[in-house]
Amino acid sequence: MKSVPPMRILFHVTLTTMLRHFESVLLALADRGHVIRIATHRSPEIAPPAALVAHPRIAFERLRAQGYNLRYVLVVGAGPRAQAFAA
Repeated sequence: MKSVPPMRILFHVTLTTMLRHFESVLLALADRGHVIRIATHRSPEIAPPAALVAHPRIAFERLRAQGYNLRYVLVVGAGPRAQAFAA
């Protein structure tokens, strides 16, 4: 399998309760060296899974509920141009 350079990944969920469906995938990506930001615009109804909170390569962000969030840009692809843009 070809080695992929570490990527910075923004993962958005509307409800933090949805993280239970993606926990294993997010942990696998983080264990492979990728840095993950989990973003939501709502206050957490329940605490996120403990394994996600404890992982050093996973962080949580709370976005504004209204207005523009200019901090993030979606970059699709893993080619050289996308990697250069995301660096």
